[in-house]
Amino acid sequence: VKQARASGVSKWTFSRKLKLFVDSIVSFSFTPIRAMSLLGVLFALGGFVFAAVVIVGRLTGRAAAGTGYAALMTALLVGMGLIMLMLGVIGEYLWRTFDEARGRPRYIVEERYPREADVACSRGETGKPDGRNAEAQPPGADGDVGSASTSDGESG
Repeated sequence: VKQARASGVSKWTFSRKLKLFVDSIVSFSFTPIRAMSLLGVLFALGGFVFAAVVIVGRLTGRAAAGTGYAALMTALLVGMGLIMLMLGVIGEYLWRTFDEARGRPRYIVEERYPREADVACSRGETGKPDGRNAEAQPPGADGDVGSASTSDGESG
């Protein structure tokens, strides 16, 4: 249960609360940008479907020659849909640039579990069956003939 305010009145007006709400959604998510792109695709597809319906109607004789309404609506739907799609693509690029410029980490590590090699080193184990430390040996010194290089760059 919310307790009553001890003293005074909040300075947060409705418009400031609304701005905080909008900023909370827009600042941490690219969903509105993708929604604009999706809406643009839907408008453009709607325009193409409307154009196909008008063409089929004209060819079958169901739609009479009109005043240009069909052509105007088709042009507007397709044109505005493509504009919205391109604005969404530009917005996506700008969002990614802005996200990189903020320098926030891509993820936050809540808890880290040690790797087996780290645990083995902390116990004094070397990781080699004969007790040698793998990092202390020069390349090719472990007896593996195929890992040593000759002076001409060939293995062997």
